[in-house]
Amino acid sequence: MGLTPPPGRSSSGRGKLRGRWRLLAGGLLIFGLSRCRPAAPGPNIILISIDTLRADRLGCYGYRFDTTPAMDRLASRSTVFRQAITPVPRTAPSVASILTGLYPHTHGVRSNWIPLPGEFPALAELLRNRGYRTAAIVGNYVLKRQYSGFDRGFELFDDRMPARELNRDIWEKSASDITASALRWLEENREEQFFLWLHYQDPHGPYIAPPEYGDFFARSEEDPIPADLVPAYQLLPWIPEQNGQVDAEAYRASYDREIKYCDDAIGQLLGELTRLGLDDTVIILVSDHGESLGEHEYFFEHGGFIYDPSSRVVLIVHLPGLAGPGEVDGQVSVLSIAPTLLELAGVPVPAEMAAPSLLPLLRGTKDRIEETIFIERLNKLKAVRTSRWKYIRNLQNSREELYDLKNDPGETQNLSELNPGICREMNRQLEAWMNPADRIPLTEVREMMIDKEDRKALRSLGYLH
Repeated sequence: MGLTPPPGRSSSGRGKLRGRWRLLAGGLLIFGLSRCRPAAPGPNIILISIDTLRADRLGCYGYRFDTTPAMDRLASRSTVFRQAITPVPRTAPSVASILTGLYPHTHGVRSNWIPLPGEFPALAELLRNRGYRTAAIVGNYVLKRQYSGFDRGFELFDDRMPARELNRDIWEKSASDITASALRWLEENREEQFFLWLHYQDPHGPYIAPPEYGDFFARSEEDPIPADLVPAYQLLPWIPEQNGQVDAEAYRASYDREIKYCDDAIGQLLGELTRLGLDDTVIILVSDHGESLGEHEYFFEHGGFIYDPSSRVVLIVHLPGLAGPGEVDGQVSVLSIAPTLLELAGVPVPAEMAAPSLLPLLRGTKDRIEETIFIERLNKLKAVRTSRWKYIRNLQNSREELYDLKNDPGETQNLSELNPGICREMNRQLEAWMNPADRIPLTEVREMMIDKEDRKALRSLGYLH
């Protein structure tokens, strides 16, 4: 319908009015498009977390055996972080920190079997709100939705676990099953913008790779240790006990075989990305924690101590098309994973995620982030880690430990008595970082976390000490 000018208005005035309407309509159209236009698409993202994987067991981190050819190939076209640290060497708290960018005393998951509270935004929620399809496939029993609360933000949260572990009433999903499920989902969603999280349970103990891996990494040397140093759930009936002792090297070889099996499954996944047309996918590969293989007389376990065998983790970041530095020697925290991925996706990083993004390191505009990292075992052990020093304090008996990581990366010489000034300064930093939740006595923490019957059952399964 045309516009009719008021009486006495000329046709030229009518033309001017039409011009103004066109300008107004055009402006409204442009304004509407700017308000409704979807954000520029972010990259597809696959986050791979691997349970109980020590960094020094990968070829790209210098291991002598060929345990990880697939991960090494990924590392050759990625950035390898050589000093990546988890805030706690337990699965659920570490994964919660990866997904939220927060320390355990903030997100509230202080140990396994504590669900993630809903008050803090998690990575999948933020990406889904941006338009990402989201899926998770997990293989560790403690990550089941009813125990972890990690299903928030995931359209698919596959926590079906068909296999029962040896020695424990715990169920899991094998590495090959995780890869098969992941490939089915990727086939269906490869045309979508997606975030896929995979948590591989292997190589968590008991160390049992499929039979076809039985001859890998056999050792000629032996290391007899008292059998009672091996956790009950880790005991393997085919490793004989003689005079109350077992061969620790046989267990270490079994651990390596689990890693190789997991690596083969991951290699299959990565190999299929090309066929699916997904070569431009961002891939982050990280372990939730490591494993002690006898250091400090702690065998085939994690979580009891916070030395580097348990708290230093694998971190490999692949950004397609980016020629990054290849490797980063400075220490970083797994808390930086969430803000890094959000920044890549163009999603505003919540103020609570105070950990720095890794992008300046990945792009080579910085060679290190000067960051102090904190590590804990509940309210018993707390640590402050810098690029040079690691200070550990036992809150129960006030014992202090100080290690020079540059000259003693194995943490074998406690230098606390020789360096009281460094201990005072690092303890000051620790006190400033701690909050009221860190000062609750350990017995009260345990009472709040889990009831008596559950605690008894979980101790028998090797999850509590």
